[in-house]
Amino acid sequence: MSDLSHYIIPLKSIVSYNTTYDYELDESFFSAFVAEDGIIRGGNVKASIDVKKLNYSFELSIKLNGFVSVLCDRCLDVMEIQIDEDSVLVVKFGETYTEVDEELVIVPEKEGVFNIAWYLYESLVLILPLQRIHQDGGCNKEMEKNLQKYSTDITVVNEKIDPRWEALKNIK
Repeated sequence: MSDLSHYIIPLKSIVSYNTTYDYELDESFFSAFVAEDGIIRGGNVKASIDVKKLNYSFELSIKLNGFVSVLCDRCLDVMEIQIDEDSVLVVKFGETYTEVDEELVIVPEKEGVFNIAWYLYESLVLILPLQRIHQDGGCNKEMEKNLQKYSTDITVVNEKIDPRWEALKNIK
């Protein structure tokens, strides 16, 4: 796993009430997560994180823009999916690290930092459509031929029903 310390936000040392962090999520970022699940193979996403310091918490407004590379579910070739997403995450201090829900995270007050790398990756994965397929005509032609060759046609053949089962239809 590559070094993700670049994505640590030092919450305790934030002095101003509004601070912005800009990150470029590129091949080096995504390579750190390929061993985890391998859904995203690469990409180039600009992440802008505005940290707003509140009384007892921090509100992180996250903007993600760019593209990610994933495998097509039909032909297994690499394809790009455009990303344009805005989200908000609230971070509070507590005793231990806890993900309360998708919008609230508690980090240990002793550490006072939050590594946002995994949250960014997880957000990108959740943005992806359930079915990742090239647009019509975009799939690998050789793979499409193989799919046609080995796929089965699900048509019901007019089969003769066993007379013992046929007799059961008359029972009412």
